[in-house]
Amino acid sequence: MEHKPGHLVKSGTLHKLASEANIHKASSNPNNTRASALILSKRAEGMTFDQIASLLNSSKFTASEGGHFTATQVWRLYKRMTSSGAGRFKRAVPPCLVL
Repeated sequence: MEHKPGHLVKSGTLHKLASEANIHKASSNPNNTRASALILSKRAEGMTFDQIASLLNSSKFTASEGGHFTATQVWRLYKRMTSSGAGRFKRAVPPCLVL
C-alpha cells in the first residue's frame, strides 16, 4: 500500500506510535520503577503530588531523563500504576494543578 506524505500524521498512526513508545520507555525506566513504590505508599498516607515530588527530589531520586521530579510527573506515574485499560490514557488535569 502506497502512503502519501502526511498520511501517518493525518491518520493519527504516528501519534499513537509515539504515545506507545513513551509509555513503554516510562514504564521500563529504572528511575521510575524505584520511585513507584514510594509514590504509592505516600499517596496512601495522604501526601499531595507536590509533597511527594519534593520528597523524591530530596531523597536523590531522579526523573526518567535525570532531572528533578515535578508534581505532574508524579501524578502521571501514579495514574499509570493505579489505572487500567483505556482509562489510563484519558487526559485530565492533575489535582495539583487545579486552582
